[in-house]
Amino acid sequence: MEVGYADKLAILRSFSKVRFDVNVIDHFCSYNLDFCPVASSSSNMFKYVFLPADIPISVPKEMTKFKCLILIEREVGNDYRNEVSEVLVKAGCLYALAWGLNCSGWDDSVDWAFLGHYDYGEYPEEKFVMTTWHDNETLEETVNFARHCTKYSDVKLDDILVLDFAKQERGVFVEDLYLSM
Repeated sequence: MEVGYADKLAILRSFSKVRFDVNVIDHFCSYNLDFCPVASSSSNMFKYVFLPADIPISVPKEMTKFKCLILIEREVGNDYRNEVSEVLVKAGCLYALAWGLNCSGWDDSVDWAFLGHYDYGEYPEEKFVMTTWHDNETLEETVNFARHCTKYSDVKLDDILVLDFAKQERGVFVEDLYLSM
């Protein structure tokens, strides 16, 4: 029996939810966030990560040139914001979009992480990280921008990582919104 794309997606969603529930029960003591995919295909990838607390992150190895949509609906400390920004730059993020609380601070943080990655000197043009913040836009407008307005030079950025700094998980909602644009 062949398992189709929809079946695989349902299995991955179930796995992701179970994994999160286990971590909630453990009171955030044993996070193992390998960024469970919400949806993926051979040509592009959508990954959603719910971050209700400031925990270490890593970007999947298969994401080497990608855009990152950063959704901020809870307070995030400066040190943690800088740490996440450095991880994104080192992993190959080429476009970072921030929406929500102090989104301009995230824009600056990714910019500084990029400059620091190259010791504030010259950098390869193809590695430049474009950043935008969307403080006067709705979530829908920002997701639409992420989907359609993030052309990067000659590189087509089909892969997206969504980091959701929120108090409640909303992966299915964000995925549906992104894919419907």
